[in-house]
Amino acid sequence: MKLFEVLTKPIPTISRSKKDLDANHKSPKNHKYLGDGSQTLSASLHIPSNVVVKTITINGQHDPVYQYIRACINSKNPYLPKIYKVKQYKNNILIVTMEHLIPIRSADIAHIYMLFGYKIPTNWDNTVDSIEDELSDLFSDLNDRDNLLNVMNRATDPNLKKALRLLCVLLKHYDGDFSLDNIMIRPNTNQVVFLDPIYIQDIYDDDEWSDRSKWDAYRKHNENNQQ
Repeated sequence: MKLFEVLTKPIPTISRSKKDLDANHKSPKNHKYLGDGSQTLSASLHIPSNVVVKTITINGQHDPVYQYIRACINSKNPYLPKIYKVKQYKNNILIVTMEHLIPIRSADIAHIYMLFGYKIPTNWDNTVDSIEDELSDLFSDLNDRDNLLNVMNRATDPNLKKALRLLCVLLKHYDGDFSLDNIMIRPNTNQVVFLDPIYIQDIYDDDEWSDRSKWDAYRKHNENNQQ
Protein backbone atom coordinates (compact mmCIF):
# COMPACT_ATOMS: atom_id res chain seq x y z
CA MET A 1 0.00 0.00 0.00
CA LYS A 2 1.33 3.41 -1.01
CA LEU A 3 0.93 6.66 0.88
CA PHE A 4 -1.26 8.21 -1.79
CA GLU A 5 -3.61 5.21 -1.60
CA VAL A 6 -4.29 5.91 2.07
CA LEU A 7 -4.74 9.66 2.00
CA THR A 8 -7.58 11.79 0.74
CA LYS A 9 -7.46 14.58 -1.81
CA PRO A 10 -5.39 17.66 -0.89
CA ILE A 11 -7.07 20.23 1.34
CA PRO A 12 -8.28 23.18 -0.80
CA THR A 13 -6.31 26.39 -0.33
CA ILE A 14 -8.09 29.71 0.27
CA SER A 15 -6.82 33.25 0.35
CA ARG A 16 -7.68 35.42 3.36
CA SER A 17 -6.21 38.48 4.99
CA LYS A 18 -4.12 38.18 8.14
CA LYS A 19 -6.87 39.98 10.05
CA ASP A 20 -9.44 37.43 8.90
CA LEU A 21 -7.06 34.57 9.65
CA ASP A 22 -6.45 35.83 13.19
CA ALA A 23 -10.19 36.11 13.76
CA ASN A 24 -10.58 32.40 13.08
CA HIS A 25 -8.54 31.32 16.08
CA LYS A 26 -8.53 34.25 18.51
CA SER A 27 -11.77 34.97 20.30
CA PRO A 28 -11.07 36.02 23.91
CA LYS A 29 -14.72 35.99 24.91
CA ASN A 30 -15.32 32.30 24.34
CA HIS A 31 -11.91 30.68 23.86
CA LYS A 32 -9.41 29.44 26.43
CA TYR A 33 -5.76 29.43 25.33
CA LEU A 34 -4.23 25.95 25.70
CA GLY A 35 -0.66 26.46 24.46
CA ASP A 36 1.51 26.01 21.40
CA GLY A 37 4.04 23.56 19.94
CA SER A 38 6.74 23.07 17.33
CA GLN A 39 4.26 23.69 14.49
CA THR A 40 1.16 24.74 16.40
CA LEU A 41 1.19 28.52 16.69
CA SER A 42 -1.72 28.45 19.10
CA ALA A 43 -4.42 26.11 20.36
CA SER A 44 -7.56 27.25 22.12
CA LEU A 45 -10.58 25.54 23.60
CA HIS A 46 -13.93 26.86 22.41
CA ILE A 47 -15.87 26.83 25.66
CA PRO A 48 -19.50 26.47 24.47
CA SER A 49 -18.82 23.65 22.00
CA ASN A 50 -15.83 22.04 23.75
CA VAL A 51 -13.79 21.81 20.53
CA VAL A 52 -10.17 22.80 20.02
CA VAL A 53 -9.12 25.30 17.35
CA LYS A 54 -5.48 25.04 16.28
CA THR A 55 -3.45 27.38 14.11
CA ILE A 56 -0.74 25.23 12.50
CA THR A 57 2.14 26.18 10.23
CA ILE A 58 3.14 23.61 7.62
CA ASN A 59 5.93 23.26 5.07
CA GLY A 60 3.91 22.40 1.98
CA GLN A 61 1.88 19.35 1.04
CA HIS A 62 4.57 16.88 2.14
CA ASP A 63 4.55 18.15 5.70
CA PRO A 64 3.84 15.21 8.06
CA VAL A 65 1.26 17.16 10.07
CA TYR A 66 -0.58 18.04 6.86
CA GLN A 67 -0.51 14.42 5.67
CA TYR A 68 -1.70 13.06 9.01
CA ILE A 69 -4.59 15.54 9.11
CA ARG A 70 -5.59 14.46 5.61
CA ALA A 71 -5.54 10.83 6.73
CA CYS A 72 -7.75 11.62 9.72
CA ILE A 73 -10.33 13.85 8.06
CA ASN A 74 -12.49 11.09 6.57
CA SER A 75 -11.56 8.33 9.01
CA LYS A 76 -13.97 6.88 11.55
CA ASN A 77 -11.24 4.94 13.34
CA PRO A 78 -11.58 5.67 17.09
CA TYR A 79 -7.79 5.74 17.52
CA LEU A 80 -7.50 8.76 15.21
CA PRO A 81 -8.53 12.27 16.26
CA LYS A 82 -11.86 13.62 15.06
CA ILE A 83 -11.20 16.51 12.66
CA TYR A 84 -14.31 18.63 12.14
CA LYS A 85 -13.05 21.36 9.82
CA VAL A 86 -9.80 22.42 8.15
CA LYS A 87 -9.03 25.73 6.41
CA GLN A 88 -5.76 26.04 4.51
CA TYR A 89 -4.30 29.45 3.68
CA LYS A 90 -1.82 30.34 0.96
CA ASN A 91 0.86 31.21 3.49
CA ASN A 92 0.98 27.55 4.64
CA ILE A 93 -1.24 28.12 7.65
CA LEU A 94 -3.96 25.65 8.65
CA ILE A 95 -6.88 26.44 10.94
CA VAL A 96 -7.98 23.06 12.30
CA THR A 97 -11.11 22.49 14.37
CA MET A 98 -10.98 19.16 16.17
CA GLU A 99 -12.18 17.31 19.24
CA HIS A 100 -10.88 18.12 22.71
CA LEU A 101 -8.53 15.43 24.07
CA ILE A 102 -6.83 15.15 27.45
CA PRO A 103 -3.35 13.90 28.47
CA ILE A 104 -2.65 10.36 29.64
CA ARG A 105 -3.29 9.90 33.36
CA SER A 106 -1.62 7.40 35.67
CA ALA A 107 -4.91 5.49 35.81
CA ASP A 108 -4.65 4.93 32.02
CA ILE A 109 -1.28 3.12 32.11
CA ALA A 110 -2.58 -0.38 32.82
CA HIS A 111 -5.18 -0.08 30.05
CA ILE A 112 -2.59 1.20 27.56
CA TYR A 113 -0.18 -1.63 28.34
CA MET A 114 -2.91 -4.25 27.97
CA LEU A 115 -4.11 -2.63 24.75
CA PHE A 116 -0.68 -2.97 23.12
CA GLY A 117 0.05 -6.39 24.61
CA TYR A 118 2.72 -5.34 27.13
CA LYS A 119 3.28 -6.54 30.67
CA ILE A 120 1.62 -4.20 33.15
CA PRO A 121 4.15 -2.39 35.38
CA THR A 122 3.73 -3.10 39.08
CA ASN A 123 4.40 0.35 40.56
CA TRP A 124 4.20 3.95 39.42
CA ASP A 125 3.22 7.26 40.96
CA ASN A 126 1.02 10.09 39.73
CA THR A 127 3.73 12.40 38.37
CA VAL A 128 4.06 13.14 34.67
CA ASP A 129 7.74 12.09 34.68
CA SER A 130 6.82 8.72 36.13
CA ILE A 131 4.09 8.12 33.53
CA GLU A 132 6.49 8.96 30.71
CA ASP A 133 9.13 6.67 32.19
CA GLU A 134 6.67 3.79 32.49
CA LEU A 135 5.65 4.16 28.85
CA SER A 136 9.16 4.76 27.44
CA ASP A 137 9.56 1.20 26.10
CA LEU A 138 6.18 1.38 24.38
CA PHE A 139 7.01 4.76 22.80
CA SER A 140 10.36 3.39 21.61
CA ASP A 141 8.68 0.43 19.90
CA LEU A 142 5.98 2.56 18.28
CA ASN A 143 8.59 4.95 16.85
CA ASP A 144 10.49 2.12 15.15
CA ARG A 145 8.71 0.78 12.08
CA ASP A 146 9.89 -2.83 12.49
CA ASN A 147 8.83 -2.90 16.13
CA LEU A 148 5.59 -1.15 15.22
CA LEU A 149 4.79 -4.02 12.86
CA ASN A 150 5.28 -6.44 15.76
CA VAL A 151 2.97 -4.36 17.96
CA MET A 152 0.37 -4.31 15.17
CA ASN A 153 0.53 -8.10 14.78
CA ARG A 154 0.14 -8.51 18.53
CA ALA A 155 -2.90 -6.21 18.77
CA THR A 156 -6.31 -7.87 19.11
CA ASP A 157 -8.51 -4.81 18.54
CA PRO A 158 -9.24 -4.61 14.77
CA ASN A 159 -9.51 -0.81 14.88
CA LEU A 160 -6.11 -0.59 16.58
CA LYS A 161 -4.64 -2.86 13.91
CA LYS A 162 -6.02 -0.55 11.19
CA ALA A 163 -4.65 2.57 12.88
CA LEU A 164 -1.22 0.99 13.35
CA ARG A 165 -1.23 -0.23 9.74
CA LEU A 166 -1.78 3.37 8.61
CA LEU A 167 1.12 4.50 10.79
CA CYS A 168 3.34 1.74 9.35
CA VAL A 169 2.66 3.19 5.89
CA LEU A 170 3.41 6.72 7.07
CA LEU A 171 6.65 5.62 8.75
CA LYS A 172 7.96 4.60 5.34
CA HIS A 173 8.16 8.33 4.62
CA TYR A 174 8.37 9.98 8.04
CA ASP A 175 9.86 9.49 11.49
CA GLY A 176 7.85 8.30 14.47
CA ASP A 177 7.01 10.84 17.16
CA PHE A 178 5.06 8.85 19.74
CA SER A 179 5.43 10.49 23.13
CA LEU A 180 3.42 11.56 26.13
CA ASP A 181 2.33 14.62 24.11
CA ASN A 182 1.08 12.63 21.13
CA ILE A 183 -0.94 9.82 22.68
CA MET A 184 -4.05 11.33 24.24
CA ILE A 185 -7.31 10.23 25.84
CA ARG A 186 -10.86 10.92 24.65
CA PRO A 187 -12.41 12.04 27.94
CA ASN A 188 -15.98 10.78 27.50
CA THR A 189 -14.93 7.20 26.61
CA ASN A 190 -11.30 6.94 27.84
CA GLN A 191 -10.40 5.97 24.26
CA VAL A 192 -6.70 6.14 23.36
CA VAL A 193 -6.09 8.55 20.45
CA PHE A 194 -2.95 9.07 18.35
CA LEU A 195 -2.82 12.84 18.12
CA ASP A 196 0.21 13.68 15.96
CA PRO A 197 2.63 10.74 15.86
CA ILE A 198 4.85 11.54 12.84
CA TYR A 199 7.46 14.12 11.88
CA ILE A 200 10.57 14.55 9.73
CA GLN A 201 13.83 14.87 11.59
CA ASP A 202 16.18 17.75 10.84
CA ILE A 203 14.70 18.98 7.55
CA TYR A 204 12.25 21.60 8.76
CA ASP A 205 13.92 24.64 7.19
CA ASP A 206 12.08 26.18 4.28
CA ASP A 207 14.86 25.65 1.72
CA GLU A 208 14.79 21.87 2.17
CA TRP A 209 11.03 21.69 1.85
CA SER A 210 10.79 24.03 -1.13
CA ASP A 211 13.22 21.88 -3.13
CA ARG A 212 11.19 18.87 -4.33
CA SER A 213 14.31 16.98 -5.43
CA LYS A 214 15.66 17.03 -1.87
CA TRP A 215 12.37 15.72 -0.56
CA ASP A 216 12.33 12.90 -3.15
CA ALA A 217 15.91 11.97 -2.31
CA TYR A 218 15.07 11.88 1.40
CA ARG A 219 12.00 9.73 0.82
CA LYS A 220 13.91 7.34 -1.46
CA HIS A 221 16.65 7.04 1.15
CA ASN A 222 14.06 6.17 3.81
CA GLU A 223 12.37 3.58 1.60
CA ASN A 224 15.70 1.89 0.82
CA ASN A 225 16.47 1.69 4.53
CA GLN A 226 13.13 0.03 5.23
CA GLN A 227 13.67 -2.78 2.73
